[in-house]
Amino acid sequence: MIIVPLVIGAIAVVITLCYASYLDIIDRRVPFITWVPLLLVGIPGAGLALLSFNNGIVLLAGFAGITSAILLLAYFNNRDIRTPKQLVWPVMVIALQICTGFYFLYNEMITVFFMSMAAVLIFSCATLFEFRGVENRFTDTWPIIFFLIAAFSWFYYAIAVSAQVSYAYLGMIAFFCLLFYLFAILNLFGGADAWALMFISLTIPLFPFTPLAGYPPLAFFPFTVLVNAVIFNLIAPIALFMMNLYRGNRAPLLYLFLGYPVDGDKIQNSFGYIIEYIGVTGGTVERRFLNLGEALGSLVKGGKRIYTKDLRLHPEQYSHEISLYKQAGTVWISYGVPFIVPITTGVIFGLFIGDILTICINFIGGI
Repeated sequence: MIIVPLVIGAIAVVITLCYASYLDIIDRRVPFITWVPLLLVGIPGAGLALLSFNNGIVLLAGFAGITSAILLLAYFNNRDIRTPKQLVWPVMVIALQICTGFYFLYNEMITVFFMSMAAVLIFSCATLFEFRGVENRFTDTWPIIFFLIAAFSWFYYAIAVSAQVSYAYLGMIAFFCLLFYLFAILNLFGGADAWALMFISLTIPLFPFTPLAGYPPLAFFPFTVLVNAVIFNLIAPIALFMMNLYRGNRAPLLYLFLGYPVDGDKIQNSFGYIIEYIGVTGGTVERRFLNLGEALGSLVKGGKRIYTKDLRLHPEQYSHEISLYKQAGTVWISYGVPFIVPITTGVIFGLFIGDILTICINFIGGI
């Protein structure tokens, strides 16, 4: 079965992801405007696809509610709300939630009605705080509250009340958007990676057509993308390990999988971030690898890693570090492939081939 609106959305997703991967590799930054064409094409396509199912109007109403929440989150993350004119979009989202809420009430979907009313309250508070410029944690946590309520409501309705399993897809959209948002908060994903995965969940929730390997047990396309991306991301460390062994590079075992040494005089021309601490004591260069706890702890606390791009673009700011790296001779850096690249690969592989994990399990089971 080929779902034409999703095929069109998938084309927009692939093109946008390829361009975003290029920007992330070159500039380590993906402007939010990069995602706008994807959203303009993909969201209507996903809505039309859901409309074609039984009770499609209900699915479309739920999808509109979840989508508006994500776009409102994006709006708050990319704009300061300071003037009445900037309130137009939040007010439209709140009005949409009110309308969909009473539509669900009319259809006696009480659980989902309460979810919509909770959304109205949450969005109104978030908008008020943003408009007043109040320093608070609420605008960071309200998406978590909403997506938890939305996922629970749609899962409950699909499993306990209705035989329409398709309703559970709305719960999965909300749940996976929550998951990717939490990953971004914990700095386990970059901002571009999180937005990419959230927008994939919105625009391609279903497989547009049957992949060569068939549908996986959980035929929710964003889950396949995540699994494929993680597996593809594991290929790079294995390749690095083999390269380091071949070149005779010496380091603790873990770092043979994570990085490689580069010439300290030319470190600005490389792509990656520094995984060594290098200092000078009494004229002697001292060096050690940053342990995993230091690296993760710094990321979770919002610490800044030193990227080779920073050395290249702001040499005056990092003049001391550049001098140390030249004295050290060689410096170990991580491999410089952002996670959005395996995400892109995971999307393309998932569309045409399928879920790598399912393929491996079926292969092992068939032996």
